[in-house]
Amino acid sequence: MSDFHSRLMRFAKATTLFSAAWTIFCAVFLTVGQIASWLKNGVWDAYPLSAVINRLKTSEAATYVMASSERLDAELINDQALTNWLLRIPAIAPLLIASALLVAFYMLITVIEKHYPD
Repeated sequence: MSDFHSRLMRFAKATTLFSAAWTIFCAVFLTVGQIASWLKNGVWDAYPLSAVINRLKTSEAATYVMASSERLDAELINDQALTNWLLRIPAIAPLLIASALLVAFYMLITVIEKHYPD
């Protein structure tokens, strides 16, 4: 492997490792918050994605209006149902999925690096 490829592999591994660590940190932070809430209230709160999105709003005065569409009403209802279902997913789920994918990618990079030594 050339010097450029070696540096690229090291950079990819470092970036992936940092991203995985940050994602796992966020998942742990969210879990600790849920445990603290559970100990305080006695009820486990799943903390859905919709709650995360609501916390990201910068202005409470923002108004969202649906634009006109040529699509059928049934199609819009299906889209809305899917959106509502996705927003009810616990926020920890995408973090765990992303963490697993990042760790798997890191392992893949390591295997590739060993397969093509300098």
